Amino acid sequence: MADRKAELEKKRQKLEELKKAREQKKKETQDKELVTQVDDSRSREREDVDELVKSLIGSNPASIAEPPTKPTAQLPLATVAIETTTTGTEAVSKKKPKKLVIDQLSGVNIRPVELEVYTKCVQTEFTLEDSLVKGAEEVTVVMTTDVQSVAEPVEPVEQLEEAKGQSDTEENKDGVNKELSEEEREAVMSSSEFHQFLSRAALVMERAITDPSDIMFDCYLDDGDREHGGDKCLGAKVMCRNVFCDEKLCKGRVAMDTHWSPHHRDLLLASFNAGDSDSDGLALVWNVNFRKDTPDYMFHSQSPVVSTTFARFHPSYLIGGTLSGQVILWDMRSNRRIPVQRSPLSAQAHTHPVYCVNVVGTENAHNLITISSDGKLCSWSLDMLSQPQETMELQSRQARAIAVSCMSFASNDVNRFVVGSQECLAYQAVRHGSKPGVVNLFEGHAGPITAISCHNSSMQVDLSHLFLTSSFDWTVKLWSSKQQADNPSASKSTSIPALFSFECNNDYVYDVQWCPSHPAVFGCVNGMGQLQLWDINKDAEVPVVTEHVGNTLHSMEFTADGKMVAIGDSKGQIHLYELGESLYQPATDEAVKLTRTLKELQQDEP
Repeated sequence: MADRKAELEKKRQKLEELKKAREQKKKETQDKELVTQVDDSRSREREDVDELVKSLIGSNPASIAEPPTKPTAQLPLATVAIETTTTGTEAVSKKKPKKLVIDQLSGVNIRPVELEVYTKCVQTEFTLEDSLVKGAEEVTVVMTTDVQSVAEPVEPVEQLEEAKGQSDTEENKDGVNKELSEEEREAVMSSSEFHQFLSRAALVMERAITDPSDIMFDCYLDDGDREHGGDKCLGAKVMCRNVFCDEKLCKGRVAMDTHWSPHHRDLLLASFNAGDSDSDGLALVWNVNFRKDTPDYMFHSQSPVVSTTFARFHPSYLIGGTLSGQVILWDMRSNRRIPVQRSPLSAQAHTHPVYCVNVVGTENAHNLITISSDGKLCSWSLDMLSQPQETMELQSRQARAIAVSCMSFASNDVNRFVVGSQECLAYQAVRHGSKPGVVNLFEGHAGPITAISCHNSSMQVDLSHLFLTSSFDWTVKLWSSKQQADNPSASKSTSIPALFSFECNNDYVYDVQWCPSHPAVFGCVNGMGQLQLWDINKDAEVPVVTEHVGNTLHSMEFTADGKMVAIGDSKGQIHLYELGESLYQPATDEAVKLTRTLKELQQDEP
């Protein structure tokens, strides 16, 4: 308010100065007109004197051109006086300067230049104080040919303060501090708007209390932030950024699956089994930017959740596969913690555990693909989970159902996919075509396959035919679906061997995944609590990073940019690790190097 008073005072001083300048200029103009009038009157008087003298002495003044050489006593005194006067008048008339005469007088009316003005506004609440200040600042500017005049002064600041005090008194009289009755309080507290507001406000306050940094700032560090005081993670190293675990909710549970949101890069979804007790299944969503144990969202199901994912084209949808065979859907916009949709437990859908859920397609045409452990594939619409749109039975060469344990689709492919089974075999299948079902068989593992991952790196070289599998036989194997096409003599019943086997684990390998940003990097986790990161272009025998995390590790998931990886363990903890730049930032020729390396590995493989 003090700054506003000072500004108003400066404007008043400026108005006073403009008024003084206008009055001074007006006074000077009047003085000039008075001087001109005096000069004209004097000129007229001199003309009258000249005419009088000419009438007295006549029109020819030659008789008095020369004064007398001697005084003459005979001339009368009056005659001498007249001659003297006449001679002096002629001398004065000779020294008189020439007069300037006004030839023509014309008036010109020049229109003032019109100035276009505009007003800048801000969308905020408009109060009485704002209206008073605005009214005090508004002045009318009148443009003339010689000076810019301003309207009358604004109201003094004291009147503004008095008006503000009166408005505050009126607001208090209107009942701003009026207390609500018991019925009104119950109506407000029972409304859905109040519950939604309270949950969001409590979430923000919890973040502000538990995290020392600015909650309105994006804490997702990039390379520039690391160089200017952020956590440094250089070279081929990894660094633990945070561990998420709610002791009350996750105690005794196993983190079965993890998944990053494709719409909000800071949201991480994890699913948990029922644990030792007979409790329900659980799915939690954390915001990784805040260091707090409690999740942002919590969802329940009647059966343990063994697989989960974010809906690719629906930012608020979460999809889970359960041990009972139900496919469930949660909505983060809803205040309910139970599924908003679920599939039926009938022969039309799944009746065995659903370990594979994936959303494929485009924004305008997409489907949810699920496969249960009895080899039944179902295609769903997210708008209706009461009945699948399509079903297909995956069967082996002996016409037996495949016990599917994992599934993966290649990048931008909605038809071809690969699955791993509990019979130690991997299969490639198609959803549509002349013969939908299994088309290729991959044999090489000595134990059940726990995870499978297709290559999804977007490089100039097509690497979508590559995929990795992990198994209970302590190995990770690299395969190529092109081998069948490259060998025309091979029959459809012939199994395809692995391109290479990575054998540097001393326990079960529970999960494996390609790095989304680097074509030659992949990661895996094992039962010894180790995170292994491999770079095939650098070394195919030993991982470039082996990090001991702690408990038995069951799942892992890279972020879309490959900078971080989330790991779930057997104690219900979610470990968040940040990768070094060399692991997620590839060189321009990494894909070409990978194809060259694969040829060398294939030649060396017995």
